[in-house]
Amino acid sequence: MSISVHTHTHTHTQHIHVHTQTQRETWPGVDHIGPSHGLRTGGGTVRYLYAVGGEVGQVFPDDDKDYMGYLAASPAAWRHELALQEWVKVTNLRRFRSMAAACAFDGRCVVAGGFDNDHATTPAVERHNPQLDKWEPMGRLVLARDSFSLVVVDQQMLAIGGWDHKHRLVADVERYDASLDRWNIDSSTPMSVPRGGMAVAQHMGLVYAAGGFDTDACVTKVVEAYDVLEGSWTAMPDLQTARAMCAALSTNGALYVTGGLDPATGEVFPSFFLSFSSTAFLALFLFL
Repeated sequence: MSISVHTHTHTHTQHIHVHTQTQRETWPGVDHIGPSHGLRTGGGTVRYLYAVGGEVGQVFPDDDKDYMGYLAASPAAWRHELALQEWVKVTNLRRFRSMAAACAFDGRCVVAGGFDNDHATTPAVERHNPQLDKWEPMGRLVLARDSFSLVVVDQQMLAIGGWDHKHRLVADVERYDASLDRWNIDSSTPMSVPRGGMAVAQHMGLVYAAGGFDTDACVTKVVEAYDVLEGSWTAMPDLQTARAMCAALSTNGALYVTGGLDPATGEVFPSFFLSFSSTAFLALFLFL
C-alpha cells in the first residue's frame, strides 16, 4: 500500500479522524499517533520508506536580493531501510519535482507529475529500479498534474484530482494500462467535486478521497469513495475538520485521515496555489 505525506511550513493539523464502517458510518476523532514499531500493512512487513522531490533552498532571479525569492524544486531521492533504521541516498529523479504524487506499484517506487523549477506542471512518470539504482521512464499521464494522488487498488494504478498545467482543478481519474505502458482517462468516473491536495487511500475495496482544496480554493470536508468495479463515486460522511494536504491510511478495518493544513490559519485565497513556492513539500510512501 502507499501513503502520500506532504510537509510544509504552514500550521499543521495533528488531530486524526478515523472512518469506521458500522451501522452508521462516522468520522470520530482519535488521539495523536505515537511511535510505532514493526509497522505491518496489507499482510506484509514494510521494508522501505522513500522520500522524493520537494523544494529546497531559496532562489533569487538575476541575483535580485530585493525579490522575496522562492524555493526550488528538487530531484533528490532517499530510501529508508526500516530494518536497519537508516536513510540511504539513491540516484536523483530524472527531473526536478515538487508537489508530485508517489505510490508503490508492481514492486517499484513510482513518482508522477508535480512541477519543476519554472513551476511548469509535468505529465512525466518514472519508477525506481532498486537493483540498478536507476529511475526509469514510464508512460506519461494524459493530463499534466500536481497536488494530486496516486493510489493502487486491485492491481490497478489510478491518478486522481489535482491541478493541471493551467492551474485548474480537475476531477478526472486516469487509469494506468501496464500492458501498453499507457494512461487513459476514464471519462465516466470524475469526482463530483474537483479537488487537489486531498488524502487518498484504498479502504475495504474502495478508493477514498478526503478533504483537499475545492474549486473555490477553500479547504473542504468532502469525502467520496470510488468503486473500481462499478466505476462510480459515492458521497461519504464529511470529515469533522476541513483539511488539505493531509494523509490517509487504511489499517485494522479503519481509515485514518491525519495532518494537513489547519483551516484556523484563515481563508485560502485563489492565489494560494502560486504561494506553494514559499513552502517545502516532500512525497513519502511505504511499500512492501
